[in-house]
Formats: sequence, C-alpha cells, structure tokens
Amino acid sequence: MPSCREIDWLIQLDVDGEIGVTERQSLHEHVKTCASCRIQWEEMVSLVQSLEEIGNEERMQKRRTLLLPVKWGAVLAAVTLLLLISPVRSVPSPSSPAMVLTAKPSQQMFEMVVLATQTEELHIPDDENIRVIRPRDEAPPLPRTAWIYPSAVPFLQNEDPSWLKKVNQFIFVKVPDMDTLNKLLTTVGIPLHPDQLRISDLRFPTSVILKTGRHPRIETFQFPDNKQAVSRWFHKIATQASLP
Repeated sequence: MPSCREIDWLIQLDVDGEIGVTERQSLHEHVKTCASCRIQWEEMVSLVQSLEEIGNEERMQKRRTLLLPVKWGAVLAAVTLLLLISPVRSVPSPSSPAMVLTAKPSQQMFEMVVLATQTEELHIPDDENIRVIRPRDEAPPLPRTAWIYPSAVPFLQNEDPSWLKKVNQFIFVKVPDMDTLNKLLTTVGIPLHPDQLRISDLRFPTSVILKTGRHPRIETFQFPDNKQAVSRWFHKIATQASLP
C-alpha cells in the first residue's frame, strides 16, 4: 500500500490527467481507507475544475472578441459583392480581397508576485514569471496574481499596502485560522466574512484562492508539500485567467 506522501504525487498526476491505470487504481484503493488523502484529492479535483471553468469563460470572451472583426469583414464582403453585381455601380470595386483574421492557439503565462520574507520555509519556484517581494518593499508593477506566504502575513495584518487592493487574484498559502483569514480579506479590500463567500467545511491550516472584483469568489485547497507539486501549482495558476 503506498504511503500518504506517495499518494500526494499520484493526486497531482490525476488532476493533471497524466496518471496511468495502475497508479489510478492505487490512488482509489488508498483514498477508500484514508480520509485525509480522500479530502485532499476531492479538494484538488474541485479546485482544478473551478479554474478550468474560469479559464473557459475568458477564452470564450476572447473568442467572441476575435470573431467580431471577422463578422464585420463578412458583412463588408457581402455588401461589396452586391455592389459589384448591381447594374448601377456608384462606387469603384475594391482592388484587394477581404482579409480574414485568424487566431493561433497559444498558452499565455501571466506574471505573479510572491510576498515572503527571507525566513520563509515553504518552497518558492525559481521562474521568470515569478517575482518575490519582501514585505515593506516598494510596490511592484501590479500583477494579476499575488501569492501571500505565511512569513508575510504578520506584516499585512499590521500595515495597509494599498497596491494589494488592485490585484485581481490572491493565493493565501496555509492560513492558520479563521481570524487570520478575516484579517487578510479586509487587508486586500474584501471586508466580508468567509461564510458570505460560500466557503464550507473549512479545515485549517487551509490555502485559499481569492478572485476579487464586484463578486468575490473563494476556493480552498491544500498546498502541496513537495517542490515538484508546488511548481505544478504555480504553473497551473500562471496559465489560468482571473476574473475581470
């Protein structure tokens, strides 16, 4: 029977769609008898599904934006054709064919900042899209996503960094209790009790993804322990769109 540490890796493979048949069987057998691994697995699957839904929503919006010029190009082409075949030509025919815009699929990486001190014990991936900011440093260019590591939490609770209130998405890593979570929400400009944001069955310490905006949204998850799994999560968040 694989250990819980080995199961953590299998959970990562499963949510990434890279798990094999034998590994999936080992995972399912383990979570039948291990409640903590089962909860972690269910939370990871739920979180990934939520992130994919958000990404799909923004991709559809971008697709509609891309198709708008194509739509009007088709209308223009139809009007031009009508003028060409009309017995009365009041305008000269165009000399070049209509241009159609096409979009090539690509995976965009969004810049992220990590707030942490030099005493931070949790792993922070070394990546060109990740900028580590020490508390009390000057405000960085506004990122789409800010990761708040445990070592930076005391500084946020005692100060009011106004630039944080303009960030689209926060990842609070391993929040120890409800009181700390409430203070973090207030600091970043979301003075709402978590119950109002439809959080259920919170188990501390917990990690939280907060989408800001008119309708704040929270998803909880278990921050992984091994470096490779942490890097996978950073990559997953960096390629997901945040709410407008």
